[in-house]
Amino acid sequence: MTSPTPAADESTPRGGLGEGAIHRLLGYRLAQAAVVTTHAFEREVGEPLGLRPVEFTILQLVHENPHAGPSHLSKALDISRPGVKQWLDRLEARQLLRRAPHETDGRAHRLALTREGARLLATAVERLLQADEALLAGLSTGEQHLLIELLKKVARLDEARPRG
Repeated sequence: MTSPTPAADESTPRGGLGEGAIHRLLGYRLAQAAVVTTHAFEREVGEPLGLRPVEFTILQLVHENPHAGPSHLSKALDISRPGVKQWLDRLEARQLLRRAPHETDGRAHRLALTREGARLLATAVERLLQADEALLAGLSTGEQHLLIELLKKVARLDEARPRG
């Protein structure tokens, strides 16, 4: 006896297994999409450039926000301050980032990319943009923009929710 084949939109992207009710869950769909983007990241940046996703993100945020310090990164990435410190230590040890005392606040640090950090970041961004272009080639330009806008909106939903 063979089991019925699930509808294509109700089966796992790989392996064709039936998903049941989870096929409607946002978190499950995001996780399935993350599998694809994580593989692309590892192939294009992780393995060849030796960067982890959080390291790449920290380098990009520091590059775009020269005023931001470790506490800003902690909030933006939802990582504890000690966790951010560990990542900054790793990036500093690799000479991709440097910390300098803040001019007016003796407790704070200013973060800046080193020349090597800026070079590595530029290479990573270029490689990831090309990978994204290839991944999204099956979507129209309008669908690509809509996907990005909806993902940004979902990421901000928690901010709008009342706390209690």
